[in-house]
Amino acid sequence: MGRPYSAKEIKFFINQLDIDSGRADGTFLEIAQENPDVSYTPSADGAGEFNVRHDRYTVYRLTLLQTAPGNAVLSALHQASIRAGGIKYPVYTQDANGTSKSAGLEGMILKTPDETYATEQGTVVWEIGVKQAERFVGGH
Repeated sequence: MGRPYSAKEIKFFINQLDIDSGRADGTFLEIAQENPDVSYTPSADGAGEFNVRHDRYTVYRLTLLQTAPGNAVLSALHQASIRAGGIKYPVYTQDANGTSKSAGLEGMILKTPDETYATEQGTVVWEIGVKQAERFVGGH
């Protein structure tokens, strides 16, 4: 039997930097592969066929509190990458209490996130695109 789920055990590394605090309450990390691994081409006579695709472009959405120190880390990384002509960096996630993992060697922050200001602090959503992400969806 595995250990209980703990949000603190979900690890997120970008360019070997550990973004480990200031995560938003609720969903703080979403990992979404943009295209299917397999598609299907139909035919008029019913002899359609499956197509194995090789595009595993994945978008990671990391939601941090506005006060999180990780925002400054991600801002600096993004600005440095853009100013240097688009440097790519590795992205890695892991459930340290379970078996889920994902990694890609070529990632980039897609844009400077939107900001809002209110009576209480809000959140900032960072979108990171990862080319050819390898993922294993396991248990906690």
